[in-house]
Amino acid sequence: PHQTGFVRRVNRRRQVHQIGGNLLSQLHISDVWQPDAVKRSRRARLGGVIRLTLKQLRHRFIESLLILLGIALGVGVVTGTETFLRYIFALQRNVYAQNVTTVAVRPQRIDTSELYSSGGVPAIRIAGPLAEPVELTVDHMLRAREDVPSVAYVDTYAVDSFGGSVVAVDGEPWKPPAAAAGTVEGEADSGTSMPDPMLDMPPHLHVSGTTPDGMFLKNRSLLAGRWLTWDDYTSGRPVLVLEETDVPKLFPDLEPEEVIGRTVTVTTYSSQGPVDVTWQIVGVLQQQELPGLYVSPSYLVEAFGPHTVNSDGPVRVIEINFAPAEPDGFEALIADLEVYFASVFGDGRVEVTNPMDMLAELERLSRNLSIALMGLSGLTLFVAAINILNLFTARVIRRRRFAAMTVALGAERRTLFNQILAEALILGLIGSAVGLAIARVVVHALANVNYLDGEIALTAVDVGFGLLAGVVFSVLFSLYPAYLSSSMDPAHGLTTE
Repeated sequence: PHQTGFVRRVNRRRQVHQIGGNLLSQLHISDVWQPDAVKRSRRARLGGVIRLTLKQLRHRFIESLLILLGIALGVGVVTGTETFLRYIFALQRNVYAQNVTTVAVRPQRIDTSELYSSGGVPAIRIAGPLAEPVELTVDHMLRAREDVPSVAYVDTYAVDSFGGSVVAVDGEPWKPPAAAAGTVEGEADSGTSMPDPMLDMPPHLHVSGTTPDGMFLKNRSLLAGRWLTWDDYTSGRPVLVLEETDVPKLFPDLEPEEVIGRTVTVTTYSSQGPVDVTWQIVGVLQQQELPGLYVSPSYLVEAFGPHTVNSDGPVRVIEINFAPAEPDGFEALIADLEVYFASVFGDGRVEVTNPMDMLAELERLSRNLSIALMGLSGLTLFVAAINILNLFTARVIRRRRFAAMTVALGAERRTLFNQILAEALILGLIGSAVGLAIARVVVHALANVNYLDGEIALTAVDVGFGLLAGVVFSVLFSLYPAYLSSSMDPAHGLTTE
């Protein structure tokens, strides 16, 4: 029985092994999970390269810090310049889009710029009509406004300027304000305070000539009073519309609504000599947000008035601006104006300019300027890249015995190559992050400047641009040191001090 039981157990085990073998033979090897030795080797190699890279960066801390600071400075300058240029050009485009909305008519003149080039002809014959350009006047503008049906609004720039030194306000001689003494109210004059000489000078009234359509074309709004009328313009009535910010310069204690109807007398100059002109204030314009860093001087008073004031003959103008009633009516307006002025002066005597062409030219100039400024700011990043090249090359030369020994012990050359690239990549990422922080601080400081209008801030595009520039320059200029490290001869490296 004992033998029978033993044989029975052996047979049972044989059956179990046979069944298990049959099951394993039916399974595919891909159905059984096994660790991927290749992937594990790649992860181990990558982790080893990163650990060795961080160790080398800590070991060469001063060199790494210099490289990082150079990258940070270059990225900060480039990103800050790009952000500021984008803001300025966007603001400029908005201003142009709001103001360059008219067709300009100017006298046709000869372009002599090519005569002074190296390929220019020594002499040309100028036709009589072009030798004596036409003179546009206010009368031409008024007649075109009546005769051309597609004209809705007109404005012009006169040759002669208006205004002068203020001699009287409301018929009373002008007197300097009490602050002209140069001391603060309630503070004793110790003899050390310096009086402001500008406060003793009478303000200068600068009158910009305009038409009754000028407020619409300039996108201005009234704060008090009224705008000019065509009756004021054709009769040459000396009426004035002041800027809101300049009211306190003439009337320190009055509100804008209280200056309507008051008068300002200035001494201006004409062909007969100095003449006193008394202007009546009929309106006050709402303050306009001016782009850029423009600040009106304390002695200058800006205002608008008719071109025809104090004129003893035809009022010459530099150009006449016409606006169509419909936004898409420029082509029809240009054709009508060309036909009209050709009938008045003859063919080719005046130039009719399309505002869309002007905008295209301004955008081209802005684009060229931005490229030039970005190129200059990019020099800082290029200098940082040269610093990367020099320091990494010197580092590779100093570590040639270590690199040769590593290769002799079986390390792959691509590991040495990847190590240098990893060092450059880490320094580029950290340096770019520091540079973006610097650029953000500078942009934030510019955003708090009161003279800058609109919102200026770092966007995701600016951050991506700065980060990409820093990383690309770092990696690009580390390719040669990486190649130098990986291509070194082990025998030569081990025998060289």
